[in-house]
Amino acid sequence: MKSKRNLLIIGAGGHGKVILDAAIKLNEYTILGFLDDQKSLGTVIEQDFTVLGGVEGIKDLFSADTCFVVAIGDNMSRKRIYDKLKKVMVPAVLVHPSASVSDSAVVGPGSVVLAGAVINSGSMIGENCIVNSLALVDHETRVGSHSHISQGALIGSNLKLPDLFTARFGERVPSVAHP
Repeated sequence: MKSKRNLLIIGAGGHGKVILDAAIKLNEYTILGFLDDQKSLGTVIEQDFTVLGGVEGIKDLFSADTCFVVAIGDNMSRKRIYDKLKKVMVPAVLVHPSASVSDSAVVGPGSVVLAGAVINSGSMIGENCIVNSLALVDHETRVGSHSHISQGALIGSNLKLPDLFTARFGERVPSVAHP
């Protein structure tokens, strides 16, 4: 039986709670708790999961079997923290069990694909991305690293979206025809 890796969730706001829910449902990680510079040590976030300290506290929690995910919606803030932490710890990949990810799609390290999201054939999601609930990334589309595809966004096929891209709630980004 494969042993579970430990998981630290960086950011204890609403998005952190959504990521916690996905991690619980995946049942692939032992969730240690949250790190958040804005909340007090011991703050209960959800169920029995608490804030273990600020982001600098990751040094005290580091071990070879511990990975992390950054649960912050703002792309630049998420990138800054991710780039710092990936030097010392392995980023996790979380795909909610109700998401549909094609076998030929790639989800990069540190990325999360949340409930009801769809990533179709040949698509590639970069590092540290959020593909939020009920979002669609259609076939053969590349989503750049540190991007956020918000709830209900529809991303067409054959696109190459830049790093730090944001598709807002319900936004539609039309497909490009194959050359």
